[in-house]
Amino acid sequence: MAARDVNGYGRVRWGSKTYFAHRIAYEEQVGPIADGLAVCHRCDNPPCVNPEHLFAADQSINVADMIAKGRQRHAAKLNADQVRSIRNDQRLIRIIAAEYGVDESTVSKIRLRKRWQWVV
Repeated sequence: MAARDVNGYGRVRWGSKTYFAHRIAYEEQVGPIADGLAVCHRCDNPPCVNPEHLFAADQSINVADMIAKGRQRHAAKLNADQVRSIRNDQRLIRIIAAEYGVDESTVSKIRLRKRWQWVV
């Protein structure tokens, strides 16, 4: 059974599991996807399964591609430069959080690289 998810990506049910259709297409036409890699769309068309439009890349490249094309989350309170500053800031978490208008847990997770992991 196939369908689209809320973001428009094709989903395929195989047995008891559900997979992204573009990942299945990539594996069938190109080969196995190495651990830790995402399958990205050159065409920026989520339901597309054309192998010529797909490429494997790590998440940092996928996110950089998204940002370069202006598709990042518009509700984000921070940008990559601010995240780098937060990581380098030695002040107390509560002070940094107040300065940037975010929750203390956000600052903590940024420092621990549990949020904004792709920012170097």
